[in-house]
Amino acid sequence: MTMFSTLVGVMELDAHTVGWGALPALLKTWAQDAGGFAALGLFFWVLYVMVSPAPAVAGSRQKMISRFMAITGGLALIAYLVALGLTIAISLDGERLANEQGAGPQAGQAAVIVARQANKLDSYQDTMLAVAGVLALIAFCEPFVLDLLRLRGRRVYAIAKLSFKEAIRRRVVWVFFVFLLIFMFPATWFSLGSKPGDALKTTISVVSYAMTLLLTLTALLLSAFSIPSDIRNQTIHTIVTKPVERFEIVAGRFLGYVGLQTLVLFALTAISLVFILTSNVDRAARAESMRARVPVYGKLEYVRERTEEQRVKQQAFEGIDVGREYAYRKYIGGGRLSSHRAIWSFSKRGQLENLAEMPAVPLEFAFDIYRMTKGLENRGVENSFDITTWKWDPAREAEYQKALRTAFGGYRNVSPDDDQVDPETAARNWEKINAIAEQFGRFEFKNYSVFDYQTYRLMVPPGLLKNALEGDPAKDLPAGSPPPNLIQVKVKCESESQNLGLAPLDLYFLESEGHFWINFFRGAIGLWCRLTIVIGLAVAASTYLAGVVSFLLAFCLFIGGSFRDFLESLAAGNNVGGGPFETFTRLVKGTTTAGELDKTPTVTALLRFDDAFRWGFRRLLNVIPDTGRFTWSKYLEQGFIVDFDKIAISMIFLAGYMLPWLVLAYYLMRSREIAA
Repeated sequence: MTMFSTLVGVMELDAHTVGWGALPALLKTWAQDAGGFAALGLFFWVLYVMVSPAPAVAGSRQKMISRFMAITGGLALIAYLVALGLTIAISLDGERLANEQGAGPQAGQAAVIVARQANKLDSYQDTMLAVAGVLALIAFCEPFVLDLLRLRGRRVYAIAKLSFKEAIRRRVVWVFFVFLLIFMFPATWFSLGSKPGDALKTTISVVSYAMTLLLTLTALLLSAFSIPSDIRNQTIHTIVTKPVERFEIVAGRFLGYVGLQTLVLFALTAISLVFILTSNVDRAARAESMRARVPVYGKLEYVRERTEEQRVKQQAFEGIDVGREYAYRKYIGGGRLSSHRAIWSFSKRGQLENLAEMPAVPLEFAFDIYRMTKGLENRGVENSFDITTWKWDPAREAEYQKALRTAFGGYRNVSPDDDQVDPETAARNWEKINAIAEQFGRFEFKNYSVFDYQTYRLMVPPGLLKNALEGDPAKDLPAGSPPPNLIQVKVKCESESQNLGLAPLDLYFLESEGHFWINFFRGAIGLWCRLTIVIGLAVAASTYLAGVVSFLLAFCLFIGGSFRDFLESLAAGNNVGGGPFETFTRLVKGTTTAGELDKTPTVTALLRFDDAFRWGFRRLLNVIPDTGRFTWSKYLEQGFIVDFDKIAISMIFLAGYMLPWLVLAYYLMRSREIAA
């Protein structure tokens, strides 16, 4: 029997996966965070107006603080004061909850009531912070919006065109372009020590990193030094004395450099694609990696399964931690008597309807193997797959086994491409197993041998999906319940003394496939988003800072986005050793990270300083871009599609991050003394 099997890495992309359903909550969080910075900026702007000797800045046509700004700013202040009062109320309820937990027989009931009140107050506080943030944003952005109405596309286009031509004359782009071409051709050298199936993946990775590095440096050099150079050379005086809005200079510079980098990125992507298509790599790797899979993912859970009184009982558990530092996967123990199972549940009816129309439904998977013993030489780890629908009734087990005996003389693994029999017999067997799967809602495949980090394909009869789509399992559920599971894929490791590592994206149904070259250009959009962020940061900083300082600031913020996961753990207090004050205390006392500190008043005060540090660090973390959200090279390396939903949601994230920076650039440019 020939089964689809290739050496490919495993998807680890769920960290930055966001669906449309999460956008309302994210927009609410954005309003709170951006509104907080807007409130802070509004405070400094009012302070600047109060101390500024000139009430009007550089020929502005309106007052620096309008009545509308004052009213909305005052409302935002009131909303923040209400949120502060709710915070104090939540803190007092927390103390009441702590006291009620140990005060008499009615303590438990009273604690529940206090906890519900605290949750309700917390919800009110969250909403009030969002309302205050929106009001602060409206107040802070009011002059920006009014000046946008005075912008003229012709003037912005002229400045953008000038920026484009200046960048071409500086030859910075051409130098980095040549460097990238020189670096691209020996990119295949990096894949010489890898497995043949990973050669193409390594080549794509190297080309992607090279493009990111060189294009990012080019964008920084061009955008960080443009406006400071104009001010230093006094060429900007010939512009601001004309009927040109100051923000038109910022917008023109930004759009000009974004347009230039877009053209360069498109050209380099096309050249890179030709280079990858013509590179000398293994044929199997080319057939596997040069794809654009459209997967249908399920929800993973780990269970212990036991049979008691002819009934199967399942108990959830967290999976085995084998001690690896990178705990992306959890493991299940193997063996004939092992009770460990990994179950993927699929509940999206629309996606399953598309799969049911196929003659055979591909189920692809790639697992990690942690060997407790060496095992048999040149033998993989055997696994069994038990795929059932919501209509499967365990009481029909005997009837199901009888149907298998009638069709095949007993249980056997069935595949449409079974090479152990002639094609006609394989087709007849597939029709039989398809009818049984549609009748009972169950399909099994036992003792499937897999090797470490390889992708395999198991064909599932479409009748199983048709069985799952018959009827409505949600009709008896209460309103508001999550969608019920239509199909479950249960995996059991059969090999003794072997552990099987699994993650949510390690198993999926393959819905369809796109074209690799189209997907390659889609992947370049992620790099375009990162370049736009870099240019926006550098241009915004250069409106008030020197060129070198703007370059370093934008570079540090961009690099900080690459370590955002670590920074988030530091801000949440999940890092080993605690915050800076706790770490300093441990160094002074000579206490290890595993030991507990004495709860002295000094230590308690220092831990409170750590809490304040984390609060401030969480606010600062909002300034650092989440560049990992726009890094899509892993999709290209492993042959998965970059779908339109991911692109659209990423564009929303990009707009949400860049908008505050553009407003800040407007205020900095407006308040800067350039010419009379």
